[in-house]
Amino acid sequence: MRLLVLAIFSALIGLAVPAHADAGGYLAELNRAGVSYSDPTDATNAGLSLCQRLARGDSFDSAVDSVTATGYSEHDAGFILGAAVENLCPDLVPALNQWLQRPNPAAPPPLVPPDMPPFGR
Repeated sequence: MRLLVLAIFSALIGLAVPAHADAGGYLAELNRAGVSYSDPTDATNAGLSLCQRLARGDSFDSAVDSVTATGYSEHDAGFILGAAVENLCPDLVPALNQWLQRPNPAAPPPLVPPDMPPFGR
C-alpha cells in the first residue's frame, strides 16, 4: 500500500508547502486527480479529520485504511491523504515523506528467486 501511495504522491512532495491550511488547494488537488466527492464541505472536513488523526499519532497506514473503508480505492485514498497533508496540515509533510521512504514490510516476496537464471537459458 505504501508503494501505491508513494507513486501517487511522488509528484506532490516536491511542491512548496503552504504556510497554512488551504481548503481550496485541497479540493483543487482532488479535482486534478479525478477523485470524486459529493460535497466540498464534507470532503474538506474529511481531510481535516485525517489531519487530526495523524496529529494525534495515528499511523499513515491507518489513515489510508480509514479512507478506503469509506469506499475509496487505495489509489484515490493515496491522493486524498497526500492532498490533505500537503494542503490542510503541511506541518506533517516531513512525517509523510519519512513514512513514504520506509521499506514496506508488507510487500509480497519476489515471484522469482533472485538466483534463478533468466528465462530461456
